Amino acid sequence: MRGRIQSEYLFSTIELHGLLEGLGKGLKSEIDREDRNYLLNVSEEDYCAHLIDKYTLEAPVINDDDIVVEVPQDAKINVRGRFDYVVFDRDKDCFVDGVSVTVRVPFTGDGQHFHIGASAYNLSSLRANIIENTIVLSYSDVKFESKNLQDQVNKDIAEIKRNLVNLSNNFKNFNDSLKTSVPQLVQTRKRKILEQQNLVSSLGIKLVKSDETPKTYSVPTERRRPEIIKPTASTTPFKPEPALSDEDYKFILEVINSFAISIERSPQAFVGMDEETLRFQLLLNLNTHFKGIAMAEAFNKGGKTDILMRHEEKNVFIAECKIWAGEGELTKAIDQLFRYTCWRDTKTGIIVFNRNKDFTAVLQKIKEAVEKHPCFKKHIGDDSETQFKYLFHQSDDKNRELILTVLAFNVPT
Repeated sequence: MRGRIQSEYLFSTIELHGLLEGLGKGLKSEIDREDRNYLLNVSEEDYCAHLIDKYTLEAPVINDDDIVVEVPQDAKINVRGRFDYVVFDRDKDCFVDGVSVTVRVPFTGDGQHFHIGASAYNLSSLRANIIENTIVLSYSDVKFESKNLQDQVNKDIAEIKRNLVNLSNNFKNFNDSLKTSVPQLVQTRKRKILEQQNLVSSLGIKLVKSDETPKTYSVPTERRRPEIIKPTASTTPFKPEPALSDEDYKFILEVINSFAISIERSPQAFVGMDEETLRFQLLLNLNTHFKGIAMAEAFNKGGKTDILMRHEEKNVFIAECKIWAGEGELTKAIDQLFRYTCWRDTKTGIIVFNRNKDFTAVLQKIKEAVEKHPCFKKHIGDDSETQFKYLFHQSDDKNRELILTVLAFNVPT
């Protein structure tokens, strides 16, 4: 439009590829600079979630319902060089009375993103000013035709929205990549730290921790989603502890699951068995595969746990067995399990024996009860229709995580 006031170009100043490449390098640099012991002690799940949230990009969103047009103002219009005005000296400015109109387009998000363009070779011709969370479109002319002005405003807003859609699509690809790259970068750094510490430890010389300046970061002031705060963790020297491998944990769960299949195939053998008898039968199955390391009613931390598997005096698996008696009792069972669990016990289970008629409804109630628990972090996945895996944190330390698998079996009455 001839009378649009010359402001700054939108979607042109910052080249998108260079921005994303810089963010990727900044992410790796932040992880590489992180305090070594903090990284080993902190919940990897929470730390990665914080980084993904911090580096996630969101395109601004136009608030259509709040667009306003200000009262027109008098203005001086330079008509030099215009063919509809006779100006004899074309090298000299010539001003006539006219009018200016300002349209304010509010948005939610980071105003800096209006300066990002797809590439240096795809520049936008749209000009506007970004003032706080408002796009200010200004127009001026000797006079306006109402329809022409409306068409121009609609055209400009439509162009802004098209650019935002393109920006959002590019952001989505970057954001999706963070879900893979962040855990990989964190795990790579942790492996490198542990390898270095093992190398130094093998020398037989005392390991001394050097002082490191605490790292800080800033977050955008305008956000459309809740911020995931960087988790706190101790920076005291990390001491590796033995843990049950994922492969062995999976095998233990398979052994327990095979026990359930035997119940289904031979229900008459299990009719009337109480919780203690069912647990004893399960232990027989476990010790068949693990040479007698599975124990019942074993003392551990805060009391007796139903099933405890140890190897060389180290707990490798701990579980509770319960007859289904409602959501409240399952919550108590989780609490009881955590009271018995030492911080080294990272692989746990709750085995639920159900004698209710509607097993499908019981399975749904189990899921609901587990996810309401205050120590619940996330649902990892279902190994089967009756086996659900979750990530929890210890009740007294959010950085100490454990895996809880709930296995539900339907037993005959």
